[in-house]
Amino acid sequence: MRDDEGLIYLGNSFRLFGPNRKAIIDDCHYSPQFNQFLAEQVSKNVDLMKLVPRTKFIDEAAATGAPRRIIVRKAETAGVK
Repeated sequence: MRDDEGLIYLGNSFRLFGPNRKAIIDDCHYSPQFNQFLAEQVSKNVDLMKLVPRTKFIDEAAATGAPRRIIVRKAETAGVK
């Protein structure tokens, strides 16, 4: 799994963060310092050149978990073929 293209292995994050540092606040939350550490670990492994722009307009206002709808607005698509 560690060598799978497109995956970022975070299984050793607690060890890398430090055994004597507080990473977990409660059952659902990490400490702000651990959140920052995770963000740094992920950002080091993201190849920005491989990211591609979206080709469709997405309803970003949709609730989390709700199916997203493709929205086409005339003003946004004027001149687009």
